[in-house]
Amino acid sequence: MAIGECSGKPIFTTYSLKTVKSNSFISHKKASEELGFSPRPIRETIEDNIKWFKENNYF
Repeated sequence: MAIGECSGKPIFTTYSLKTVKSNSFISHKKASEELGFSPRPIRETIEDNIKWFKENNYF
């Protein structure tokens, strides 16, 4: 069973949602400290995701 289907293509599977839900605390602290990772603003990330979904005919 796929959850959130658009255009017949599953966006999230039941398994992927269970996996994300099973670890609700995810931190970028180690990546920031050891690799110099700096996350970008969530708004920018969401805008890029929406653009990608539209370009790939998911919306």
